[in-house]
Amino acid sequence: MTAYTYKPLKFFALTLLISWVAFSLAAYFSYQPGQEPLQMIVTIAGSNVPFIVGLFMIYGSGNSALKQDYPRRLLRVNRAGLWGLPTALLLFPAALMLAVAISVLFGKSADQFKLVSELSLLIPILAPTFEELAWRGYGVDSLRSRYNLLQTSLLFSLVWGLWHVPMFFGNGYYQNELWQMGIPYVLNFFVSLVPFTIILNWLYYKTNRSILTAILFHIVAVVAPEAFGVEESTKFMQTGILLIVAAGIVVKDLAFFTADASPNPIDTRRAA
Repeated sequence: MTAYTYKPLKFFALTLLISWVAFSLAAYFSYQPGQEPLQMIVTIAGSNVPFIVGLFMIYGSGNSALKQDYPRRLLRVNRAGLWGLPTALLLFPAALMLAVAISVLFGKSADQFKLVSELSLLIPILAPTFEELAWRGYGVDSLRSRYNLLQTSLLFSLVWGLWHVPMFFGNGYYQNELWQMGIPYVLNFFVSLVPFTIILNWLYYKTNRSILTAILFHIVAVVAPEAFGVEESTKFMQTGILLIVAAGIVVKDLAFFTADASPNPIDTRRAA
């Protein structure tokens, strides 16, 4: 069995290039009357580019260990321990509710504590799922093969932010709404990716690279603010809280975050 050498540059270059083309086309169609169906198709296609490229990198690698490692991690929960899944499900909502409580003290609406009566869950569930099948399925491990976990998390935050850039120019997209609200909201979006990534990567590796844990954390992080109709201004406080949590995790587990790169994290059991 030959050890696999991860190819982060190839993965992220292909992902960004193809995604940007798709998202740019979607942004163009968003300003063309009557092109909404085509805009939606191209947007969905662009959103799934990381997943498709990830599958191409894994199953086109010719490496049996890599190909067998991927499906074993998809539903891995037995190694998450008693804390992994509860943390994935509860940490973000707890930070969000604390942010809402602080915002209410400063005069914001207490309605942010109330569940929204009508909420579509299809996209908030599917989008994070397919992203994590790629990001934690291949992308983060590819960076981790070259860098320590802290460096990996910071680099991925940067790339993940770049991946979203074309969405700021599409009419009706969440990122474009932030752009219309002002630069501070745009900056908060990019800054928020840093603690989010640090916490998520910590969970991912602490649960023995459980993709399911990453998916659940990401879904909850997307659904929770929408479910409670959280105001955008409250998300500044949410980012601050998550920065404190992420910093605390890094300080407490500094050796884990600064350990040498892991060139071959693949689970090789039962690999040919």
